[in-house]
Amino acid sequence: MLREKMDIWFIAFLQSSGVLTVYYVAVRLVEYAVTFLTQATSFSTPIFTEYHAKNENEKLVLSINLFIKVNFLLGFVFIAGFSLMGYSFIRLWMGDTFPVMEAYLCLLLITVGRFSSYFSAHFQSILMTLNRTVS
Repeated sequence: MLREKMDIWFIAFLQSSGVLTVYYVAVRLVEYAVTFLTQATSFSTPIFTEYHAKNENEKLVLSINLFIKVNFLLGFVFIAGFSLMGYSFIRLWMGDTFPVMEAYLCLLLITVGRFSSYFSAHFQSILMTLNRTVS
């Protein structure tokens, strides 16, 4: 928990609580989206394991490609949604007195980083299936 929330502690220590609130609005929106998508598409490991155990490498490659494409498709839907409707959503959610533009810019920046990690989740899954580590 400390590792995942270190950014919030640094901002709270170095800046005011107002800046932390702006940042945390963006963080929560992205975390909700990534958590939803991860739970919706995280069933790949048993499929990869089955194909690997049966030595069906062609099916394994096809399933990896399918899961990666699904991740990219779903991820880009959320990225487009955040890009197109994020500003309006934050303004409606937090009100007109809230620094909406700053929160929206944080949302876009955090989205790029977190979704990059989400897009590579199935690579981690296949590496766990093959029992290999990346050094």
